[in-house]
Amino acid sequence: MDKHIGGIDWAGRIVHGAIVVIAGIAALTGYWAAGAVIGGVGLLVGVILFVTGTTQKCPINEAVGIDTTDRKKVAGYPANGGTVSEIRSGDSTLHTSTITNGKTQNRPEHGHFGV
Repeated sequence: MDKHIGGIDWAGRIVHGAIVVIAGIAALTGYWAAGAVIGGVGLLVGVILFVTGTTQKCPINEAVGIDTTDRKKVAGYPANGGTVSEIRSGDSTLHTSTITNGKTQNRPEHGHFGV
């Protein structure tokens, strides 16, 4: 699973996760009169937020295709699969980029094209 949580989503998950974990512990130990069930649910939700924030991976975001990292989106490049080739003017090298699961792999193929 690739990292796909970044920016404000990443920071928000860590900060809110830590706050909800503390609130859940406070409710479970009796320092906050919210009850054991609310404390348990809060602890579980807080841990999930904190772990997904620190690892920058979320199975739900991956399942629905949400990526909040700051990766540059290049026009014309397929999002999750395919190959894009380009020949730059004045350059006799074919540049091929293969995109698999959101990762770009550049492969220069040297050769002359009679340009």
